[in-house]
Amino acid sequence: MQLNNTELRLLEGVIPAQSLPSLFQLPKLHNSVPRTAQMVQYQTNFSELGHNLLAAEVINPDDISEKALTPQQVVAEGLNAWFMRRIGGLEHMRFDVKVLDAEAANAAVDHPQWEGDEFTGPCLGIQGATADLRYVEDVARKIEKMVPGLFLTAFTELVSASYRTVEVQHPERILANETCYSLWGTDADSVEDEEARQELMDRFGEDCEETLDHYMPDAVIEAYGNGFCLDLATKTRPARSKRNRVRFSNRRLKKLTRHYNVEVGGIATKLLALRRAYRRVKEMKADLPGLRGLRCYWVACILLFNNDDRCSHYMDQEGQYLWENGEGTDLHSLDQLPTTASDLATYFNNLDALLDLVSKMDALIPSLSYSAFAE
Repeated sequence: MQLNNTELRLLEGVIPAQSLPSLFQLPKLHNSVPRTAQMVQYQTNFSELGHNLLAAEVINPDDISEKALTPQQVVAEGLNAWFMRRIGGLEHMRFDVKVLDAEAANAAVDHPQWEGDEFTGPCLGIQGATADLRYVEDVARKIEKMVPGLFLTAFTELVSASYRTVEVQHPERILANETCYSLWGTDADSVEDEEARQELMDRFGEDCEETLDHYMPDAVIEAYGNGFCLDLATKTRPARSKRNRVRFSNRRLKKLTRHYNVEVGGIATKLLALRRAYRRVKEMKADLPGLRGLRCYWVACILLFNNDDRCSHYMDQEGQYLWENGEGTDLHSLDQLPTTASDLATYFNNLDALLDLVSKMDALIPSLSYSAFAE
C-alpha cells in the first residue's frame, strides 16, 4: 500500500510523531505522606504502533472514521476492522479479541503458576466468551448409515484443528481429563473391568448393581459416542487394523461433494475447505500458543454426543477445579505484539491463516451438530 503526500499529512494529523506527554503532574501530598510515587513502567506509544500497523498494511486508512482523533482511537478502529473482517461472521466459535497494554497484560497473568516473561509492550489476547452447546448424535447416526466413517473423520479433524487454534470441548477430552480418573482412577487405555468395578463399588456400594453397570468403562465410552466422536477399542467395538480403517482422501471427498444427499455433500465440501486452511497453517507453522504454567478453563464451543449425564456431569469439573483453586485463566493466549512493521506483517499474516482455519471450523460445526436448545 503506497500513501500519497496528502494521505500522509492527514494521517500525521491523527497520529502525531510525539503523542505521549513527557511530564505529568503529581497531586499535592500531606506532609506525613512519603514523597514517593509509583510510575507506570510501560506506556503504549500508540503513535509508533499506528505507523507500524499502517506500514505493515494491517490498518487500512479507509477503515478509520473522522471520529478517531487520537492515535489510540486510530489503532482501535483499524484493528477492530481487521478482526471483524475475519471473525465478525462467526456463529459457533465464540471468543473475544483484546489488545492490552503491558500493565494490563502483566496483571492478567499475575499468578504464581505463570512461567512466561514480563510483558513490555502491547499484547494481543484471545479470551473466553459464552460457549455454544451442541449435540451430534442424530446427525452422526444418519451420516454413518449413508457413508460409514465420514462423520468420525470430520469430527476428528475438526477437533485437531481446534488444538491448533481455539479449543472446543468434546467427549474424548472430557473422558481423558476428568471422567476416567473420577470413576476408575486411571485412563481409558489402562483401565481393567475388575479394577473399575472395585473403584465403583467403593464409590456406590456393592448392592447397586445397576449403577455399577451404568458406569463401567464400555458403557461410559459408548455413551460418549464411540465410533462417532472418538475411536476407542472396547468389547463391543474391537480395535481395527490400520488396513481396515476407513480413509477419506481429498479425491474421495471431492466425489462426495456431489453425493445425492445434500448433508453428506455439505460435510465433504466443508471438510475439504478445513483441510486446505489447516495445510496453510501447518506450512506457515502458525499457532496460538497457550500461557505457560496456566491452564485455560474456557472453550469456544461445546460438542457432546448427546445429553447423557455420564458426560455432562463431568463436562465442567476441570474448569470448576481450576476456577476454585485459582490455577486457571479465561485467556486462551496472550502474545506481545512485534515492534517493527515487517514483524507485524508476518505476525498478522500468521494470525490471518489461523482465523481463516477457525472460520472453516465454524462453517463445519452446524453440518455435524445441532443446538442443545433446539425445539
